[in-house]
Amino acid sequence: MDWIFDHFQIVLIVALAFASWVKSRQEAKQAEREAREAGEQPDMGDIFGPEESWQPEAEPMTNQPPPVPSQSARNSFPAQEPVPDRELERQNALREQLRQIREAKAITTGNAAATRERANAKGKAAVPVASSLRGMLRNRSELRKAVITREVLGTPVGLR
Repeated sequence: MDWIFDHFQIVLIVALAFASWVKSRQEAKQAEREAREAGEQPDMGDIFGPEESWQPEAEPMTNQPPPVPSQSARNSFPAQEPVPDRELERQNALREQLRQIREAKAITTGNAAATRERANAKGKAAVPVASSLRGMLRNRSELRKAVITREVLGTPVGLR
């Protein structure tokens, strides 16, 4: 509220501008209403371009569906020819090729279980888990994890 009283001139100017705009809109609507009541039609040149003109619709729209085609029109389409055996063989070969690709993709890319299976199949042993703190800190990746964990869970730097 203090801002309004401190800047009363700005508020007054905005209110006057808004009131002037509302008044001009009302006057325009009133003039349009009076023109309609007097029977004046707007000039077609104002609404349409020089080449355009308004044409009433030839036939009104109805909510009825289009007529059903006759029986002879339905039978005029040619019957589908049977698929040759050569095409069926080609489709079966493509289907088999797609199956082989999917199997290869499942083997080469997969979830963690598939990755563990591939590692075990290659003979790699799983990374040994160190049971003591000293053994964990000798491993470079474990040391890195310990430092990050301390930074995250420790006291904030601003409070040290």
